[in-house]
Amino acid sequence: MLKKFYPSDYVNSSYIIDYEELFKQGYRGILFDVDNTLVQHGAKADDRVKELIKRLKKIGFQVCLISNNKEERVKTFNDEVQVKYIFNAR
Repeated sequence: MLKKFYPSDYVNSSYIIDYEELFKQGYRGILFDVDNTLVQHGAKADDRVKELIKRLKKIGFQVCLISNNKEERVKTFNDEVQVKYIFNAR
């Protein structure tokens, strides 16, 4: 059952994905890791992240951050983008 959550495609950056096309295909939720996916490890949410999340919300996506980090790291990051999040995900 969990295999449906594994990626079938790989890209070099979360910022080059055609999210509009994914929405047209019926996808409605996006899960992001924070470190080394949206920003470099330990970095704050920058303008690029904020614009991406804003764009995804405008398209109609629900967005959730999932991280192995402690709550303090994920909450601090999320304060800038205001989406759902899960910390200590393991």
